[in-house]
Amino acid sequence: MRAKKRGAHKLGLALLVLLCVLMLLLLSWGGASYSPGEKTGEASPGPVSAAETPQVSPANVQDKLRFNVELPYDLEGGDLRIISLFQTDALNPDCDNAEGVDLASVELVNLSDKYLEEARLTIVLSDDTALEFLVQDLPAGMTVWAFETGNQSIADDAKCETIDCAAQFLDAQPLMSGISTEANDANLTVTNQTGADIAVLTLRIHCLFENVYFGGKSVEYTIDNLANGAAAEITAAECFMGTAQAVSIR
Repeated sequence: MRAKKRGAHKLGLALLVLLCVLMLLLLSWGGASYSPGEKTGEASPGPVSAAETPQVSPANVQDKLRFNVELPYDLEGGDLRIISLFQTDALNPDCDNAEGVDLASVELVNLSDKYLEEARLTIVLSDDTALEFLVQDLPAGMTVWAFETGNQSIADDAKCETIDCAAQFLDAQPLMSGISTEANDANLTVTNQTGADIAVLTLRIHCLFENVYFGGKSVEYTIDNLANGAAAEITAAECFMGTAQAVSIR
């Protein structure tokens, strides 16, 4: 009885091994005849011809290249930065104090260690409006609110598309040694302590309002025949907001 049981066990193992071998052969044959990506009963797709390849038209390229400028936006290699582009109702100091409604305005900061003598900004909006701004005499680290020189407004749904800038810098702020200034609102007292008489003294002035210059353009004043030790007073009528500050003395 025991011998019969052992013999049957060996026969069963042999049959099982044979069955496994046959299954492996079948799977191997089936895998060799099946290509990934093919479906039973369907023909393989042929290569796509050049005529069927999607072509990108110039119009599509242009659309892909269009963008909306994100603020803040750096200019001149990071020396200047536009903090914001906004609209306001105000008298426009950069357009002969014309009354502005939804007036296009820009907040610009001089991040460099140089004196910005002049910068001209052109900002194009999504409705093709071209805004022009002029910033003059901006010392290092200072911020200015400049206003559109043509008193143009910004539509509520308009977006900024492109910004162009042309700027000139000086290595140092042009302040004459020995000349002191003292501000009292729009009045500026200028004292000559150079040790010599000055035939013509030229000053450029900004209106300082809450640590920001109000208006991109500076205003130029001259003082004639300022004797050594003498003082002269300038009244900057343009500084109807804030206090007068001399940013350039030559």
